[in-house]
Amino acid sequence: MKLEEFILDEPKFLLSSTGKQYELRVMNISDRAEMSRLCGGDDKVQETFTKRNWKIISRLVYRLLKDKSEFMASKEHIIDDDGFEKEITLLGHEKLHQAIMNQEEEWQVISALTASIIKGDAIAKK
Repeated sequence: MKLEEFILDEPKFLLSSTGKQYELRVMNISDRAEMSRLCGGDDKVQETFTKRNWKIISRLVYRLLKDKSEFMASKEHIIDDDGFEKEITLLGHEKLHQAIMNQEEEWQVISALTASIIKGDAIAKK
C-alpha cells in the first residue's frame, strides 16, 4: 500500500456497528496542543499512532467529532469478568472506541484523523 491510500480527502469514517458515517472537524491549534498533551509531548505523537494507542487516539477522534450525540457518556450496568454486576460510567470516547468493530474500521478512523490534521496544517499538506 502507498502512503497516499491512508490519507483521505475528507475526514470521514463509516462504522458498521451503527451503519453511519461520521465526520471530523479540521484540527485547530487548541486541538494540536491537546494532542501533544495527551501523547506526552510533541515527540511522542508519532509513537502514539505507531503503537496504535487507542486510549489516546479515541480521545482525539472524539474531540474532533462534529456530532457526538451517539456517543454520549452514560451509566451502564455490566457483569464483570468475575460475574459481579457493576454500575460503571462509560465515557464518550470509550463508547466511540467500542463502536469500532475491526482493523479496517480502525484504519478508516486513523485516516480520517490524519485528514483532519492535514487540512488544518499547510505544512503537513506538503
